Amino acid sequence: METRPKKKGMIGGIASCIAVLVCFAGCSTIEVRHSERSSGPLEKGDVLALVLDHRDHTGRSLEEAASVEAGLSECLRRALKEGAQSVTLIPPDEFRRIVFPDLDGASAPASAEILDSVLEAPHVRQKIIDALQLRYLIMARQGTVSQWKTHTAPDGGHWTHTKTTLLWAHIIDVKNATETGDLTTTAESSGFYAVLGILPIIVPAGPTESPACKRFGTEIVKFISGETDNKPAGDTP
Repeated sequence: METRPKKKGMIGGIASCIAVLVCFAGCSTIEVRHSERSSGPLEKGDVLALVLDHRDHTGRSLEEAASVEAGLSECLRRALKEGAQSVTLIPPDEFRRIVFPDLDGASAPASAEILDSVLEAPHVRQKIIDALQLRYLIMARQGTVSQWKTHTAPDGGHWTHTKTTLLWAHIIDVKNATETGDLTTTAESSGFYAVLGILPIIVPAGPTESPACKRFGTEIVKFISGETDNKPAGDTP
């Protein structure tokens, strides 16, 4: 007669544990940080371009890098559309074609340092403005890190899995020859793997790249539109 309550208590304890794990694992949290904005806000008719920083090609093929670049551009395009912004986002290859007319997309320099130095030349900057009417150039990086940790205990232990995606943007106001600022978006999600008694508990880490990309586009639009406080900031919604 005394064993049933204990069994029910054990089952109830396991169920409570699972419920807590599901609440704290498998979901993404997002943190946004930005520098002080040093140029005027986005205006009607402005033209933007987003290119992937060359350093983000490390460990990726050119095809994979192009896919990341296209994905980030699409997130920005959707954010501009949702914000009803009357601006134009041009393809990254169109920007590279004007800046480096003698090189194909794969050969064109794409690091933030090189583009910064190229844009310092007034005749190059004017050529870009004349050809594209470009206002903002956004140089972006993306990286995802996956970490596993083992937690030992007398009754067995468990494993945690953390995924972190970091997106960084360096924004230049080409038209006014100023650096607008930097913005980062970090998405993190945790998973949990354990065995309680004979019951395996698996709560996988949730997605990070998709939510980070979506928020990245939204925050860039807010930043260059002047919708954020014009001071360094970080938040965790």
